[in-house]
Amino acid sequence: MQVKDDLSNRVREYVGIVEFLKKIGEKEELHISENSIYVKREKLESLLEQFGKYDETQMKLRIWKRLQWIDAPESRITSQLRIGNKRVQRIKINRKVAETLLELVGISYEGNKILNSEREIRGEENGKN
Repeated sequence: MQVKDDLSNRVREYVGIVEFLKKIGEKEELHISENSIYVKREKLESLLEQFGKYDETQMKLRIWKRLQWIDAPESRITSQLRIGNKRVQRIKINRKVAETLLELVGISYEGNKILNSEREIRGEENGKN
């Protein structure tokens, strides 16, 4: 069934990206709290482009927002976050939703696939560094 497959792909993508972001943590200028991950829009868009080719990145972000996988003011994708004395715009991802989806459906996330792509981007594959 196509709708079920589409939803399954979206859930796998979301959970995989959240798990990957938890792995890379603060070294990637992420801010992780118990309930949320704050990520630069460009970083998330890059991961969304790498992970799945079934939708355009902006469409994925809109769907994530409608499903409340992203927490932001009504007409925005990003939220303000205070870092030191500065206010910055970040996408606020709901970690609890990802953890709940992982528990409910027992999917295996594809974090390693994303990690391999990130290593290639950084030139860490094949002994490059």
